[in-house]
Amino acid sequence: CYRDCARSTKTDGEGQFTLSELDSGLLFRVLVMAPGERSRLTEWIDPQTTELDVKLKPIPKEVSRDRRLTGRVLDDQGKPLAGAVVSPSGAKTREGRWWGQLPGVDEASITDVDGRFVILSEEPKLGLDLGVSAPGFADFPAKLFELTGREHEIRIQRGAAVLGKL
Repeated sequence: CYRDCARSTKTDGEGQFTLSELDSGLLFRVLVMAPGERSRLTEWIDPQTTELDVKLKPIPKEVSRDRRLTGRVLDDQGKPLAGAVVSPSGAKTREGRWWGQLPGVDEASITDVDGRFVILSEEPKLGLDLGVSAPGFADFPAKLFELTGREHEIRIQRGAAVLGKL
């Protein structure tokens, strides 16, 4: 991953933000999130020519359980993990199972301070494959989670280190 991957920032009281010192030769997609709002992954942008103006939509209160997957990411000690990226990579319906692009499904969510996340789908699903990544932790490989209405618990392990001498 480039050094610019996994950068983050927060908005000020006016909703303004800056991600500075990015590689000027790269294009970026920006994952934008706020509590109570659906996360949104922008299209590819050139930071030298584009100023983002992103509008988020609220998470609907009444969503049928076959269109909403909720969960909580915990570390290996059982403590909530804030800021983990939860990404769907596959889906299961009555008609079949597939991986790759998932039109109508949130592209990603980031866990809140309690480790909770929500992924919504415009169409009913039986399950979604989710992967989880967080700095300092080993990636949680994609696994199918059923859309049952209950909150799923995902535990991820601290990442290993490679030591050596040159």
